[in-house]
Amino acid sequence: MYKRIKGITLIELLLYLSLIAIIFASEICLIGFARAQKQKAEESIMISEIESLFMYSKEYSLANNCICQVIVDNPKNSIKVKSSKDMDKIREINLNKMKIYNANRYLYTVGNDGRIGEGGTICISSDESKKKFEFVIGVGTDNIRINEVK
Repeated sequence: MYKRIKGITLIELLLYLSLIAIIFASEICLIGFARAQKQKAEESIMISEIESLFMYSKEYSLANNCICQVIVDNPKNSIKVKSSKDMDKIREINLNKMKIYNANRYLYTVGNDGRIGEGGTICISSDESKKKFEFVIGVGTDNIRINEVK
């Protein structure tokens, strides 16, 4: 008599391969979504760090009764705060995955009363998502408005 050979049929094989393909496709979608969310979070963190740098310079000048300078360093792709007392760098932000592509002022002074002396605009762009952001620094009310440039 013939002995029956056990194995899988072609239909079963196709079913297994299609299940693997569906799982693989869903994982690719999830990886893309996770990368987009990570990029969005990094942009949000960088934007809030730039805004907090200006707030820090205002608080520092009030607390230490000195004039602070916020310097936009385009070649080094950073923004830093210096004090008029010793001209040492107090705090600096390196824009790792973002780039300063336009700034109509490269020096902002914050008086010892905590007010920004000059208004201006700093434009940065994200290397990965190609989004552009505009920081509009207002004088008098000392507000910093952040716009996403389309």
